Amino acid sequence: YPTFSELVSAVLMGYDNPHWHPYTQSCGPCGPDKLDFIVRSEQLECELHNMLNVTNNSAVIQTFQESWVTTTHTSPSHTSPSLFYRYYSTLTDDQLQGLGKFYRLDCEFYEYDCAEELSRVKLFKLANPGYKHFYDNDGHNKV
Repeated sequence: YPTFSELVSAVLMGYDNPHWHPYTQSCGPCGPDKLDFIVRSEQLECELHNMLNVTNNSAVIQTFQESWVTTTHTSPSHTSPSLFYRYYSTLTDDQLQGLGKFYRLDCEFYEYDCAEELSRVKLFKLANPGYKHFYDNDGHNKV
């Protein structure tokens, strides 16, 4: 399997894989400005509660919430901040800047401060100059 850095290089050089497309390009024929809700997984419980109040569709929300809780509490977290920094710290400054440009519209549309996150990665790299990420590419932690 490729390393995360190799995969990012491929994406930035034009590797066409829908899993890496900016989401603003994948929103269907109506475009992202036609969405009724944007639910952030970081605040899922609150987001679902708000969506439930607006839609008044408790059966759908309850089913989704039960599925989410079952999934997130029975498997280890694969989106922890430490894992994020471990992978992104393997990227060069050019790769980080390239990702910032590549996903700029997503960051703006979904109101994420991606420049701030990329700055934090750079700070992590400066604070941990000898850090080397160990890739467990046996199929369990595929990139």
